[in-house]
Amino acid sequence: MKRSLLSLRAAVVLSLGMVGGAGAGTLSLLAGHPTADSALCALAGAGAVITFLDRVIAADRETAPERAVPGPDGSEQSRRHV
Repeated sequence: MKRSLLSLRAAVVLSLGMVGGAGAGTLSLLAGHPTADSALCALAGAGAVITFLDRVIAADRETAPERAVPGPDGSEQSRRHV
């Protein structure tokens, strides 16, 4: 079976991060900032978008960490984070 290099979630997060970074760099360049400043702005924008989307887009249920939740009788039960 042929495995993919990246999961679908990782590909979406990275792709949208690059789009966001390119947009931030382009707007910075159009505002009249030097190219080096615009490149740094693009890198910072991409990092911010990737970090944001990584937290917002839900992970796969198989890889989600387990957490303890109180059961009906007060004892803690282990349950996958949904």
